[in-house]
Amino acid sequence: LLFSTYDRANNTYMPSITCSKNDSFTVTESVSGNGKLTYPVGLITSDEIMMAGGKIYKNNSTFYLGTEENYWTISPFGVSYYAANNHNISSQNGFGIDYVAVSKGIRPMISIKNTMRISSGTGTVSDPFIAQ
Repeated sequence: LLFSTYDRANNTYMPSITCSKNDSFTVTESVSGNGKLTYPVGLITSDEIMMAGGKIYKNNSTFYLGTEENYWTISPFGVSYYAANNHNISSQNGFGIDYVAVSKGIRPMISIKNTMRISSGTGTVSDPFIAQ
């Protein structure tokens, strides 16, 4: 059983950021949804990795999402008779897959609206971006 992320990463290379389901998990200030989330943080998707220039099974020493650490995405790849597989970023800064039983890290991620603008800051620890 292969998920649609398999086809987009391996065949069409056409990432999608549309969700086929209406997500009811929202932050408490939201006017829609269930208001159950305290912090709107998740994991990066394989589609977002492709949009950032990641190519499946290709290592990239200049890939800005690479940290030289292994970490999982939220995107499933497929399920076989013996294991489930998920997309991940490898320690060689590659975009790939692995069995979900393999130990890897996670990196939190947030999405911001495209109407947000950087009002100040240089993006460093001592001078972070301020978005409005």
